[in-house]
This record gives sequence, structure tokens and C-alpha cells, in this order.
Amino acid sequence: MSGRGETGRWEELRSALEAERRACRRLGASAKRLQAALTAARMADVEAALRQQDEVLQELERSRRRRRAAQQRVALAAGLPPESSLAAVLPALPAPEAERLAGLRRDIEEEVERISRANDTTMRLIESFGRYVRFLRDVLQRNEVVSAYTPEGRPVEPSLRAAARSLSRYR
Repeated sequence: MSGRGETGRWEELRSALEAERRACRRLGASAKRLQAALTAARMADVEAALRQQDEVLQELERSRRRRRAAQQRVALAAGLPPESSLAAVLPALPAPEAERLAGLRRDIEEEVERISRANDTTMRLIESFGRYVRFLRDVLQRNEVVSAYTPEGRPVEPSLRAAARSLSRYR
């Protein structure tokens, strides 16, 4: 492959990969915000983080479609099948460009791995939160605290021992 047309295809593919990397990084940052909101039990922040994740996922899908289209054009120009993977396309490019694109691909793969780990952590947080909600529901259903206030108007302190016993069932 040589000439200005091919260079434009490489630049288009590089630009698409850079956009994909940016979207992955934004998704990773959003996953961290979601974890922080869940940990602090800030439901408004959880909702905002989920809305942002949805927007970033749409952006990521657009960048992936753009990358696949650019990748197909580079593959065809190199005489490869249009469905060729990025790994199959890279050897057809000049070494400096192939190295640059391979680096972008590695960055994306690493970011996807970080996002996957963050999602695993988020799932554990949600499961833990679910256990806590079930614990609270069980306590309320057993009516261990009949009234939140004494007849004098002071708040009733629930038995910490009873709460700890109930919580231990969910660990």
C-alpha cells in the first residue's frame, strides 16, 4: 500500500481507534463514579452515572462502527477480505503506522480489561447493597422496633445486638 489514498485510510483508522480509546477511558471513569456513588448510597449520583454510562456506550458503539468501516477500507486496499481483523490488517501497513495502531489497540484492550474489573467490583457492591436492603426489610417485617419514638418523643435506638444477629445471616 502506498500513496495518498492509503495514507488517508490509515489516518482514518487511527482517528477511529483514538475515538474508541477516548470512549473506553470515559466509560472507565464513569464506572469509577458509579462505584463511588454506590458506596456512598447516593442514588441521584447512581442515576446520573448510569445515564452517563449509557451515553458513553452509545459513543463507544459509534466509534467502533467507524473503526470497523475504516478497517474494512484498509483491508480492501491491502487486498485482504473486508472482514479482516485489525491484527490481520496491521502487517499490511508500513511499520511505523502499524506500530502506532497496534499501540492504540493495546491501549483499548487494557482499558476494556480495567472496565471489566470495575464492572465486577460494581456487581459485588450491588450484591452487598442488595443483602443490606434485604436485611433492613427483614428487620422491618419482624417489627423489632414498633415505634421510632418513645412516648416522650425521644428517638428509639434499635438493639445493635439484634441488628448484628440479623445481618450475620446475609454475610
